[in-house]
Amino acid sequence: MIEFNKIYSTPAELVKILQDRGLIVDDILKTEKYITNIGYYRLSAYMYPFLQEPKQDHRFKPGTTFLKVLRLYSFDKKL
Repeated sequence: MIEFNKIYSTPAELVKILQDRGLIVDDILKTEKYITNIGYYRLSAYMYPFLQEPKQDHRFKPGTTFLKVLRLYSFDKKL
């Protein structure tokens, strides 16, 4: 059996983590809904280009908004 070390985080907790890492979130409730419907890990791939170096620190570049991440996701989905 595989043991998982990460604990479950609610969408509200995930939004808080993203904000603590420097992501600008204008509408917390909408962001929670997007995380619930799309999935945090699916969206995290679209957050990657917005991370500062070193990427392992998971800090966002100044001015990065959730809307920018969502637009990149939407563009890719339509593509």
